[in-house]
Amino acid sequence: MKGRIDEAISQYQEALRLKPDYAEPCYNLGNTLLLKGHTDEAIHQFQEALRLKPDYAQAHNNLGVAFGKKGQSDEAISQYQEALRLKPDYAEAQNNLGNALGSKGQSDEAIRHFREALRLKSDYTEAHYGLAITLALKGQMEEALREYQAALRLKPDYADTHNNLSFLWTEYPKALGAMASALDGQGKYADAIRFYQAALKAQPAQEDILNNLAWLLASCPDAAFRNGPEAVRLATRACDLTGYTRPLFVGTLAAAQAETGDFSAAIATAERAAALAAALHLEDIAATNRELIQLYRQGQPFHEKKGVE
Repeated sequence: MKGRIDEAISQYQEALRLKPDYAEPCYNLGNTLLLKGHTDEAIHQFQEALRLKPDYAQAHNNLGVAFGKKGQSDEAISQYQEALRLKPDYAEAQNNLGNALGSKGQSDEAIRHFREALRLKSDYTEAHYGLAITLALKGQMEEALREYQAALRLKPDYADTHNNLSFLWTEYPKALGAMASALDGQGKYADAIRFYQAALKAQPAQEDILNNLAWLLASCPDAAFRNGPEAVRLATRACDLTGYTRPLFVGTLAAAQAETGDFSAAIATAERAAALAAALHLEDIAATNRELIQLYRQGQPFHEKKGVE
């Protein structure tokens, strides 16, 4: 792949040598440099293409993409808007503008552009996914899940490989966590795990996400998704981040230890969770951990019951 990109760069540079006032090679060279990660050079080539051809909608769009990669959201938005002024039915620019507006917290405007992108191109996976994430941030989980499922129907592995939003949105990890919780509640454990993992990849020190994924891996009704050692690792990390002051997290660690078969550690940790919860007047959490201690003393881990959401 690297060799082909380098060869393409050489070819476009030669085309520019032969026709220095030709916008297309500038645009193509900009695209290739962007693929290689040479964002500043790509910006220069897109700007040169636009100097030669100011009404070049695709160059405005891709210049916006390059600005987005540098975190320059305002500049990116300006380029997408100009691309759409020149070409109103440009689905990719609608989607990209949705992403850029989402990165600035302008969710309603972002949703409008994602919907317009989908009106123009109904099988646009990226727009379905961007719309799902934006809706999740607004708490509209039912519709968000519908859009996510639409994206998966088009590209089943999309959530595993997608990263176009992660470099743009500071709220992206929060949205992924919300999607994960909703999928977990629906019993879609494989998807929930993927979203929890993606949220942690985007922002590793999210104690609530660490705890939620640890609980799922420790107590999932479906044994195929349980992973005691990984649950212990995640729960320990959540407790470390919070100084073992959150009884819910300490209780999750106990459940994870029980799932690995380390019942003596599970009992001691659950006792610690119960005492901490009682001291904080969190009686429900204290009572739950006391019940779980009896289970652990019988050499049994705790698993959620199937069908319970």
